[in-house]
Amino acid sequence: MAKIIQFNSENEESHSCPTCDLILNYIEEIVNAETPEQLWESLEELVLDAKDLGVKEYLIHDIDSKVELLEYLENSCDCDQ
Repeated sequence: MAKIIQFNSENEESHSCPTCDLILNYIEEIVNAETPEQLWESLEELVLDAKDLGVKEYLIHDIDSKVELLEYLENSCDCDQ
């Protein structure tokens, strides 16, 4: 428990990445869970949000790669179109 509180206080202001934000959004809820069911529900929500974040980051990377490829193809064409 002490490590969670230490993590929370150390990272609350110093980090601003999506992963840290996600953890910080759930840390209080997890620490304050009074029953195993509440803990399970909080952890389940955290996992679902983490999966959503992973998919979102993948899609952003995929789109960026495709934009770079499109720009490359447009700039490498010597035709008058």
